[in-house]
Amino acid sequence: MLATIIHGEKDIRLEEVPNPVLSSGGDAIIRVVAACVCGSDLWPYRGITPTDSPKRIGHEFVGIVESIGPDVSTIKPGDFVIAPFYDCDMTCANCLNGVSTSCLHGGWWGSDDRLGGFADGAQGERVRVPHADGSLVATPGQPDAELVPSLLTLADVMGKGTGAAILASALRMAFKLNPGLGVAETIRLVSDEAANDLEAAGAFATLVHARYQPLTGRVDYADAGHGLTIVVRTDGTVERLQSTGLPIGIAPHLGWDSASVVLAEGDVLLSVSDGVLDLFDGTIDSLNALALFVTPHSSAHDIADRVKVAAKAGPDGGDDVTVIVLRRLR
Repeated sequence: MLATIIHGEKDIRLEEVPNPVLSSGGDAIIRVVAACVCGSDLWPYRGITPTDSPKRIGHEFVGIVESIGPDVSTIKPGDFVIAPFYDCDMTCANCLNGVSTSCLHGGWWGSDDRLGGFADGAQGERVRVPHADGSLVATPGQPDAELVPSLLTLADVMGKGTGAAILASALRMAFKLNPGLGVAETIRLVSDEAANDLEAAGAFATLVHARYQPLTGRVDYADAGHGLTIVVRTDGTVERLQSTGLPIGIAPHLGWDSASVVLAEGDVLLSVSDGVLDLFDGTIDSLNALALFVTPHSSAHDIADRVKVAAKAGPDGGDDVTVIVLRRLR
């Protein structure tokens, strides 16, 4: 069968690989109907995380059950199923306590499992699922083709919502408990405090941490892989504040640098979530389009309201839209 294999930085190839086979009794073979490229796939693609040897890639998929082992009871051949971004049995203590990403018997797609078999990467024609009863959820029937992209979101982002909210709350509290340090040092401490939680969840967090001095207009900041903050000057010039380090949870030993920018009277600082990019063309150039929402006499509330109007007119089912607006009045 055909599957994608990453060989190194910006080197992903479509290659012939062995067809998966049933081997453990509780496994299943799924014919992949749809898979996608996750943001976490881009770290090795860009070379930020090294690829030491060629390996299968992809961890989000939906598909049709082709065959099952004799111990599988919750799905049958022909079912349309959704898989999470990891393999789990849903019977261990961690799974039963709602932390199935830390399944004691599970693992990750594109790697050897704990049963002596191989869990194929999702970006291929077929995937062997080691724990079929725990990992796969069948839909009530065969979905229409136009519904498949929405079902694919259940394989990754939708399932991360609760965990992401808990992690975000913990990070927010960690920042509140370290108010007197420099911005980069605060991120380092928060990273240390959140390391175990992020590792257990297989997650990372992008953020920007900034402090504004009203008397001088100076903004000190450190950016952990976010990169979606701009300053719009009164003459219309747009300055993007670059990331000063990787997201929290990725190579924390590299640390974070701090930087600063000074807002003159009338200048505007905007920091947004990546859902704002989808209101335009979805690329980083969308930040320049966003800057056009800033006019010489518009208040911070006016600018936020313009983003809100654009979000309501945007595509249904889009990503979250968050915007922080700071305008120096004098």
